[in-house]
Amino acid sequence: MEGEEAVGRMAADSPDLASLVESMRAAPKLQLLLGYDGTLVPVAAVPELSTPDDEILDLLRRLAARPNTEIHLISGAARKTIENQFGEIQIDLHAEYGFWSRAADSDQWKSRPKPEDMDWWQRVLDILENFTARTPGSLVEEKTVTLAWHYRWAEAEFGAFQANEIRTHLAQILSNSPAEIVSDAKVIEVRPFGLDKGTVVKPLVDGLANGTMVVGMGDDQTDEDLFASLPEGAISIHVGDGRSIATTRVPDIESVRRMLAGLL
Repeated sequence: MEGEEAVGRMAADSPDLASLVESMRAAPKLQLLLGYDGTLVPVAAVPELSTPDDEILDLLRRLAARPNTEIHLISGAARKTIENQFGEIQIDLHAEYGFWSRAADSDQWKSRPKPEDMDWWQRVLDILENFTARTPGSLVEEKTVTLAWHYRWAEAEFGAFQANEIRTHLAQILSNSPAEIVSDAKVIEVRPFGLDKGTVVKPLVDGLANGTMVVGMGDDQTDEDLFASLPEGAISIHVGDGRSIATTRVPDIESVRRMLAGLL
């Protein structure tokens, strides 16, 4: 009843969105592939500060108990961050672009094989630390196999200038290295080739039961890899403005939460 009421309220403002939620409710099986900051919670200066509020935690707990529903949270954030924030909820967790994964019915994290060639790491770290020392409000985040430079707290114009300088330096030193530069939402990240949210999707959708509806939601450039890897017939939902290959667009996080509530 609660979900039906939520869809009814949604229909007045967003009939197309309400229709999509009705289709999701009617699916024999549902697989949700959800981004984190910018999709479920507002983007923060650094991922650790994107603390989930009680509303979204309650929504995820209740969705986890929904029959024939599989939920995967897919994030670029560090494993420790995702575990601290969602570890007690029985949903599948994928951190650091899927380098680490934890099944809903387990408390054990499993990792992908670490790339053999990580010679670029120290050179990139040196550059990022050098720029951090010269850019107030910026910081370096070290994850298992990726490095990120966050500058959301930096003065806007100077931070953007420094970010362009970093990209130039990194492009030069990484020209022959098995690593790539990803820029989005006032963060520059360097990660091994082949490590992205799309790599999470294929093993998840292989062998799905007939009639399973797959729905992917995300807000930034890293989610485009997820959308591109979805199987034919899946629904992709981009949150917010910006270019996207997603089949559907919603304006904000509140819309995502309304959709999720409509499934209950």
